[in-house]
Amino acid sequence: MQSFNQFLIEDAKKVKGMDIKKVVDDEEWQGIRKSLIGNWVGNHKTNVKTLRHYFEKNKDKPIAVRRVLNVLTGSVHRTGKTKGQKETDELRKDVRIHWRNLLNEPYDKNDPKYKTGEI
Repeated sequence: MQSFNQFLIEDAKKVKGMDIKKVVDDEEWQGIRKSLIGNWVGNHKTNVKTLRHYFEKNKDKPIAVRRVLNVLTGSVHRTGKTKGQKETDELRKDVRIHWRNLLNEPYDKNDPKYKTGEI
């Protein structure tokens, strides 16, 4: 498990307990989120690239990581519209693992959520 300083862990735990409306209340994020709509079936690689860039740029900001996690586990994914998209699955797995590490919480590597192909 990756190690983070106590301040970052405490911030991640605070963000975990926040209302999602507060988490996503950010102008830059809303622009990114709107750009994703309608593209998961026909243009998912562009969406993944956009989200991957945001995630990599903000890995040390728990609120940003939670935003990406939220969009990658949202209804468009739960309803199967992204099933079989290797790139989407890989990003979702990476974000989930990083989120658990930020929280300083263990995860089961054998749990399907932490593998590709599972929501």
